[in-house]
Amino acid sequence: MTKLLSAVACALVLVSGISAQISYGGNPYGITHNMSTDVQEITMPSVDIEPLLAEDAEADNGGPFRFGIEIPVTITMRNAGTWSDLSDDGKLWRLQITSLEALSVSLTFDDFYLPLGGQLFVYSPDGSTILGSYTSENNKEYRKFSTQPIPQESLIIEYYQPDGKADDTAISIGSVIHGYRNVPGVNEIEETRPGACQNNVVCPEGDPWASEIRSVARTLTQGWLCSGSLLNNTSEDGTQYFLTAYHCVEGLNTNYTTFLWNYQSSSCTGTSGPQNQSVTGGVLRASSQDIYSSPDFALLQISTTLPTTYNVYYSGWTRSTSYPQQPVGIHHPDGAIKKISFDYDAAYGYNTWKWNISWDDGTTEPGSSGSPLYDSDHRVVGDLSTGCSECSNQFCPDQYGKFSRAWDYGSSANMRLADWLDPAGSDAMFIDGYDPNVPDPDPVTLGDVNSDELINVQDIILVVGIILGTVEADETMLAASDANEDGIINVLDIISIVGMILGNVARLETLDSAVLLDHDSTLSFSASGAVAGIQLEVSGDFEIQSNALPSGWQITENGQTILIFNTEGSSLTSGALFEYSGDLTVGSALAGDWTGRGILMDYSTELPSNFILHPSYPNPFNPVTTLYYSMNTDAVVSLSVYDVTGRMVSQLVDQFQVAGEYNIQWNASSFPSGLYLAKLTAGDQIVTQKLVLMK
Repeated sequence: MTKLLSAVACALVLVSGISAQISYGGNPYGITHNMSTDVQEITMPSVDIEPLLAEDAEADNGGPFRFGIEIPVTITMRNAGTWSDLSDDGKLWRLQITSLEALSVSLTFDDFYLPLGGQLFVYSPDGSTILGSYTSENNKEYRKFSTQPIPQESLIIEYYQPDGKADDTAISIGSVIHGYRNVPGVNEIEETRPGACQNNVVCPEGDPWASEIRSVARTLTQGWLCSGSLLNNTSEDGTQYFLTAYHCVEGLNTNYTTFLWNYQSSSCTGTSGPQNQSVTGGVLRASSQDIYSSPDFALLQISTTLPTTYNVYYSGWTRSTSYPQQPVGIHHPDGAIKKISFDYDAAYGYNTWKWNISWDDGTTEPGSSGSPLYDSDHRVVGDLSTGCSECSNQFCPDQYGKFSRAWDYGSSANMRLADWLDPAGSDAMFIDGYDPNVPDPDPVTLGDVNSDELINVQDIILVVGIILGTVEADETMLAASDANEDGIINVLDIISIVGMILGNVARLETLDSAVLLDHDSTLSFSASGAVAGIQLEVSGDFEIQSNALPSGWQITENGQTILIFNTEGSSLTSGALFEYSGDLTVGSALAGDWTGRGILMDYSTELPSNFILHPSYPNPFNPVTTLYYSMNTDAVVSLSVYDVTGRMVSQLVDQFQVAGEYNIQWNASSFPSGLYLAKLTAGDQIVTQKLVLMK
């Protein structure tokens, strides 16, 4: 039997070295009211730690760090403990649990529910360590809970119900965890761990990885320590998905997992860090359900909302199968403060499921299991599965489960990442990180470049200036200028804004192909479909002499970029664009139609030597073939398709075209199999070709 120390004052606070789950302050009623009466004590069966230590000595360096062994129990408020009726009409329940020679003791609750007003504390008999209060805010739908280690062989659990109505309270202890090894930061001098070759994340080499460092946490589950990281998802909605290794949770209940954030030194040479930012409870969403012949992954969803004060970050990821270049690992070796390791080469294939890493600076150790591996683009490419690296054998390789294999590993959602990290089914190959602590930018109205709540010609002028480099734009202007949201600001955005202004631009024939011809200092074009605007990237010492375009069309340039557009909603199909003097070379040409579609224009500086209808391809075909033709002079062109009776079934081209090379597709999906004739006419020149449709 044990008596509470009456000398412990009300001012007792949590010991900073203990992992502090989200709790709600206060101090135990039994301490603040000097209740020194006897409390029932339950002593656990003795634990033989020698076999456990032998197993740990043989464990894989890439494995989890075991510090405690579970002792199953069935202890409830109704079959154990001491009840006290209080003068304030409240009720108090207390119980002491002892596991002899334990270095620490912690608990899991297989049924946990606290009504409004109830307070639960767990503390050491001498009052030096106090965890809690835990309240109804700690309740979960799955009614599970766990506590962090108390660094003594005994603890006291105390529940106070101020209104005395404790009938609907559920406190059922399912296991007592006998700590037979020291836990970093709890009951161990931290400089004894980990190896001297490790790098604190706060060291200068960690600076480029500051965001990703905030993503990594230490996990504690039923006596085991591992590492892992928060992951972004394609919805970027802050769903708290956490990637670790399957072997970190195999046979364990993730409802008991505690996630410890920002456990790291504040200096490059520091050996300790705060343990006051943690949450408890996770739901296993997906896993490989195997360790060796699999990518060895587990995806948990943290069930307690992470406070904004934790300043967490959601890492990006890639499912690329390319070898990661200069990979980086961030982890908690031996469960100690966070470290960062570097491989200055590329990862190499260990097998179908895993990457091999040989560290050049830093290493991993037990407790690093499940930690993320990042590529040079700061995206997660795997999680630590197995390995043999340590400071005394730094180049012995570690194996990381491949993210790309975990993506679609199994046949159901509980065995693959895709269903959870890509909820909308976007089939994204990669996604960058998400920082919930960065405020969203001011809302942007696409097309309203000057933010005057109007979309008009002034916005077009600004977009033209941004493209040509004469307008210095801020982030809001750039976002509003990208009117078609393709990530690039070009003539297609001008076309989109004109469409917004006019509202009813005639949706003429879509643009299938276009040819740009530079001949005798005249730039001309011809297209299959209607052109709404053109952007040319050019070089050379030139000067535009005359605009050959119809009224309403504009040409503006800065010597490197030429923009051709109109603000009236009209279209072009062929003709001269402009005449110029000097030396002009076109590097690329982009044409767009009124649907917002853009295509690269073919470019030629020489006229074709003949009028030719080249062989179509494929031929025979089903149901689409492409017809190619060359024109050595400007002319009104007609390209038609006839059936065997001589009836015209398709008119593919009927317009004036400048000399050049052309191609156009014929989709015959609505026609029966058989022989057809393509007829090309330009002026008085006529050529034909047989087409065979085989369905």
